[in-house]
Parts: sequence; C-alpha cells; structure tokens
Amino acid sequence: MVSGYDLILWDFDGTLADSSADVWQSIGYAAKRCGAIVPEEYRNDPRNLSAAMTDIFAHLRPFPGAGRFAAFDADVTRHYRSLNAFDATVMYPGMEGLLTRLHRRGTLGAIVTNKPLEALERILVTKGWADLFDGWVAVDSDPSLPDGMSKQEMMRRMVDRFHTDPAHALAVGDSRHDIAAAQAEGIDSLAVTYGDGDTAELLGQAPKYVADDVAAIASIVERE
Repeated sequence: MVSGYDLILWDFDGTLADSSADVWQSIGYAAKRCGAIVPEEYRNDPRNLSAAMTDIFAHLRPFPGAGRFAAFDADVTRHYRSLNAFDATVMYPGMEGLLTRLHRRGTLGAIVTNKPLEALERILVTKGWADLFDGWVAVDSDPSLPDGMSKQEMMRRMVDRFHTDPAHALAVGDSRHDIAAAQAEGIDSLAVTYGDGDTAELLGQAPKYVADDVAAIASIVERE
C-alpha cells in the first residue's frame, strides 16, 4: 500500500476530466430540436451543469412547454451517448501523469460516475484512457435498477469488487454527493474545488481532504 490507500475511487466529470463543453453541446443539440437555446448566462455558470435536467429544461428560451420535456431529455441522452465525438473532453492538467504513476505503483483506481456507461466507455477508448483504470461503474451499469445506481451503491460495489477494506479506500469528487456517499460507506473523502460542484456545499460536507488542483491531489495520494 504505497499511497496509504489500496483503492482510489474517482468521480469523472469535474474531477478527472473537464467534459463541460461536450455536455453543453448535447444539451444545446436537444434545445435546438425543441426550437430553443440555452441562455448564455445560464450556461456560463458551472454550477448549472450539475442541475437536474428538469431545471435545465425550465431555463430554455423560448420555453418549449412542459409537454416537450420527454423529447428534450431523450435527445440529450441520444446525442451524448451516440452522436457526441467528445472532442472537447480533456483530463485536467497533470491528471494523466498522476494516474499513470499510481497505476505503475500498484494503487488500484476505479471510476464511479453518474455518466451513462456507453458514453463513459466511448470516451475511455477514444481518448486512450481505459488502461489507466482497473475498473469503472456508471449510473446505468446495473440494468436491474431502472432508476440507476446511487454514488454510494457504486462505491460499495467497487470496494466489494476489489475486496478492499473501506478504511483503505479514498473517494475523490467535486460534489457534495460524492463526499456524502463516501462518508456513508466509511471511505475517506477528498473534495476537489476546481470542478463543477458548488464549493460552499462541497466544503460544507466536511471532506477529510481538500485539493484545489491535481498537484494537491498528488501530494495526498502519493504519500509514502
């Protein structure tokens, strides 16, 4: 156990990678299909990227009408899973190097994400990132759960999969939900403030560690 942790659980969007432009591209595609746009001031607030799709839909202008929500939601999903080329999705500076070092040193790494599995795996293969991780689980990885998995359930499954003591695992994320899920499972948490989450809410969850950039993450997970 080189870093002090046997297993690191990584959130994807806003933690490992900046995918915001590609997410907004899919939302913009769906909005256009409804004859609307996402107002620039709404799109420019990074906190809105993690808003519920119903809230994003409510901010479209001109408002398409409540009856168009199902079509809008389906178009976002279809575009993001099948049509989006993810050209703008990039890992944060220094992240790929950190993951490579951890992988070589034997620290297990797994992704736990609310991103659809199909989109996640397309990104990992397209970008050449799949070999940086020992596994991943997405919100829709278990088809027996029609409403998807919670972050807490994802974390539990990864800990079980790798036969890891939760006390020897670390969860890294940019939202209060990531931190709360880790705490509920008895997993140490590291909050990153550079992502899409609301920083005040994130810190209000009282994570064990806080990092403002990838170098700060490295100083924590690469401790001897």
